[in-house]
Amino acid sequence: MILRSLPDSYSSLVTALESRPDADLTLQLVKSKLLDEYERRKDRSGGSSSDKAMKAGVKTSSTAVSEKTCFFCKKKGHLRRNCRLFQARQKQDSGEG
Repeated sequence: MILRSLPDSYSSLVTALESRPDADLTLQLVKSKLLDEYERRKDRSGGSSSDKAMKAGVKTSSTAVSEKTCFFCKKKGHLRRNCRLFQARQKQDSGEG
């Protein structure tokens, strides 16, 4: 599943991993090899700020935050992760407040 979601530019890595015996192909190995390849590509390209390889297939929203509604307090203009009420509740629930 993970290997099939990679962009075509990772086809040589996918082929190499798929040629390994199933017993050797663990999630930890796949993760390690993907991170190694990502770092190699980042170093080769000079560390591009967009990090396209890790964001492949990730959709971005075209809706401005000012138009979005917080799922916690239901007010427009921010998201739950930035909601003061949500953050205060998180602190209170964890015993920090």
